[in-house]
Amino acid sequence: MPLKIDDVEKMEKVSGQMEGLHKEISALARKSPNDDVNKFKLKFINSALEEANRVLGTTYKPFLDFSQFNEDDLPSNSDVAFIVGQYMEELETEEGRQHQKGYEPMDIRPIRLLEKNSNSPAQEDQ
Repeated sequence: MPLKIDDVEKMEKVSGQMEGLHKEISALARKSPNDDVNKFKLKFINSALEEANRVLGTTYKPFLDFSQFNEDDLPSNSDVAFIVGQYMEELETEEGRQHQKGYEPMDIRPIRLLEKNSNSPAQEDQ
């Protein structure tokens, strides 16, 4: 069953967040791979991971025994880059699965407008 519009939007948002995080953390990992990520950044990384876990569910989560980083045991830049990269791969795979089921990212925007402008199902004029 294809995702609902809200689920698609969540997946697109978390995919974008993961891409941005991966870019930033990868740059830090190249410069200082063994340095710890600070708690400020880790808070946002964990928030994105939490949303990604919701979107992916247990079936497509990259690692069943991993959900978030422990704030008391700060991970290194390279560890975060590795994990975020794995999540990006799974999110891209999930987007591909949804595409195969008929989901087109640009198709949801007209539907969203119709839902906001009408209380009844949209009917085609053509």
